[in-house]
Amino acid sequence: MAKRDNWLVRLHPGEVPARYLHWSYSLALGWLAAALFVICCATGVLLAMHYRADATVAYGSILDIVSVVEYGRVLRSVHRFSGEAMIVCAVLHLAWVFLRRNRTGLPKWNWVVGAGLAVLILLTNFTGYLLPWDQTSYWGVTIGASMLDYTPWVGPLAKQALLGGSAVADESLVRFYALHVVVLPAALALLIVYHLYRFKRDMINRRDAQNADVAHPGRPTMAAALPTLYYWELASLLAALAVLTLLGSYVDAPLAGPADARQPPNPAKAPWYFLWIQELVSYSAVIGALVVPWLLLAGATLLPWLPGVGRPTRPAGPRARWCWNAAFLAVWAGVVALTIVAACFRGQNWSWIVPWR
Repeated sequence: MAKRDNWLVRLHPGEVPARYLHWSYSLALGWLAAALFVICCATGVLLAMHYRADATVAYGSILDIVSVVEYGRVLRSVHRFSGEAMIVCAVLHLAWVFLRRNRTGLPKWNWVVGAGLAVLILLTNFTGYLLPWDQTSYWGVTIGASMLDYTPWVGPLAKQALLGGSAVADESLVRFYALHVVVLPAALALLIVYHLYRFKRDMINRRDAQNADVAHPGRPTMAAALPTLYYWELASLLAALAVLTLLGSYVDAPLAGPADARQPPNPAKAPWYFLWIQELVSYSAVIGALVVPWLLLAGATLLPWLPGVGRPTRPAGPRARWCWNAAFLAVWAGVVALTIVAACFRGQNWSWIVPWR
């Protein structure tokens, strides 16, 4: 029998607390996000064979993929939906880890790595959003990039580097394509591997298991991780692929008319994952585009170091845990509410509308 010492085995811990292997512990959200990344990369490679990152022919190449390439319509839909589903799974995974943290708090550095992965997933989707070069993507990226103008010093420089100028143009498409196809996927892959390494090194050890299961004295402390974790990974991949293929067969990825810099849509909206920022900007540009997003990013990164959340000297009591959970859920409820308002209740000139009329 061959010795199991390949790199994939080395990424997994040998033993984990027994409760970690039950589906209710993580809802497989982390595995789903990783599976969606694999699907997104695989479909992206196939799409890249037919796509041309040239503003004069980019939209035409998308039309060819949809109408000429065999299964191109489904392939593009699966790629688009897998990228957006990855955002949802990553955010839900972070939320579930926070809400289900044990009495010793959050693992500091692996939480930071997870937050970094969420940011990279957002950027990957944002750079891919422009590639169809249609009206929706062109003006969505224009709105999204304009929010950087409100960040002093760094924002304008970042916008210049991202777009290759002061506005979305041919150079922007080339840069977004390079970031979306090469730079960001490579960074994501490396960070996912490091995330698994930190999970193996920091979270899965006997001391953590004893602390986590102190309330369950009759439960086995440790259990063999393999092959159960392999089953979870394979099940997540197959389930995600089946659902996305079925969805992509019946629902087409959005595609508007070709981009026209002279005729902005009214209203022009950012990608859905940045709509909450656009809604805040409609009330106050500085607060919406500068203060709130950066505070939330800093707060999310520093959560494990906050009293009662990280690994305290004395475990936090149920009251402190309840307060932190309530605050966490309130923030995310606000983000979701703002997104729904911007997506459904804003019409021309960003005025209020009733969507069902």
